[in-house]
Amino acid sequence: MIMVKAEFSVFAVCFLLFFCSCVGSNKEQLQNISAEQTLGVADTLIIDLEHSIGASSADTMVLNSIADSVRFVPLEINEHCLVADYYNKLAATSDSYFVSGGAFEDNNGVLQFDHAGKFVQNIVKIGRGPGELPNVLVWSINASLRRICASGMSESLLIRSWDTDESMGFPIQGESDFYFVSLDDGSFVSTIRSGIVKDGADVSYLNFCDSLGFVQRTIKYAQKRDVFYVAIPGKLQHPFENYLLSASYRGGALFGDVYNDTIYYIKDRDHISPHVVFTRGKLIPQIKDVYDDVRKAEQIYFRDATETARYFLLKYFYRGQLYTGIWDKQTLKLVSRAGRPTEAALSEKFHARYVLPDGEQVLVKILYADKDRLYGLLDASVAARFMDGVDEEDNPVVMVVHLKS
Repeated sequence: MIMVKAEFSVFAVCFLLFFCSCVGSNKEQLQNISAEQTLGVADTLIIDLEHSIGASSADTMVLNSIADSVRFVPLEINEHCLVADYYNKLAATSDSYFVSGGAFEDNNGVLQFDHAGKFVQNIVKIGRGPGELPNVLVWSINASLRRICASGMSESLLIRSWDTDESMGFPIQGESDFYFVSLDDGSFVSTIRSGIVKDGADVSYLNFCDSLGFVQRTIKYAQKRDVFYVAIPGKLQHPFENYLLSASYRGGALFGDVYNDTIYYIKDRDHISPHVVFTRGKLIPQIKDVYDDVRKAEQIYFRDATETARYFLLKYFYRGQLYTGIWDKQTLKLVSRAGRPTEAALSEKFHARYVLPDGEQVLVKILYADKDRLYGLLDASVAARFMDGVDEEDNPVVMVVHLKS
């Protein structure tokens, strides 16, 4: 991957985003364009998503086909570590699992368990005292820095190390109603989640903050380009395609602009490069499609993305279903795809079909990706069918999928 210093003007940013959204599947054409002009687009993976839609065989493939082995870890359950079975989030390190579930009154904060499933501590507590949050809606970890960052319904961030009792909190400076990722250099990148922009205001869609929350760099374009976030009178539906921002196992972040086929890799504020291009062709939504009826939408709307060393996962809307597709980076082939009705799957990160040890095929939640593993949660009611000592009222069971290399 060519990393090019990304200090460019607003005009250059707009041109880059427009160019990458129009990229075709002909890689030879792209190689005729200099890396300086395209921030390394010639070295990105290019996947023809438009034609992958018709690959019906991928719907029959299960997670087992790319798994070298699978391990199930029941989580300890007591009054201090109850995990609701919806709105689940999960992250993993070499020695811990971090799990949350539920919303508002059902949310018990972020809980830390060891790899045997034993409860360690409530790493992010719900409350209004020092080092607590009134609720936890967004959180992520940085395994290299061994810290967790969390936020509730406010533009503030709580940072805590899981090795010590040290914690700090500060307001995020900037315009983002935000998602955020903690980068390996100690800084943060955040992006807009939703909102209405005042007339004449510029829209900052990426903010880079230092370790104290002060903005070091913003990337923005004029409001006339960002029609996506301007309210349309009489339309109550939420837009279906948001900015994407998720942590990468490499220590940086994956980012996707709206109505753009390109997923970028962010190493830090000065290094942003195209990483994967999912060409949607005629199925890419336009501004007029923002408030389309998702139950019959004929366009593909990106919702989330993540990766391992070998596989790339993309979550997207299409024709009333929320799909998770998994592509092999080596062959660029779609190896697994699973769809769910939109209403049933909005609270999940990703999902895939999996054949249980008893032969039954179920949909499992995939919540975290590392270099060679995928992590998910399996409802205790399902795990109880084939695991001794698990009761259907227990906490969800962590599912660790060791992927084929």
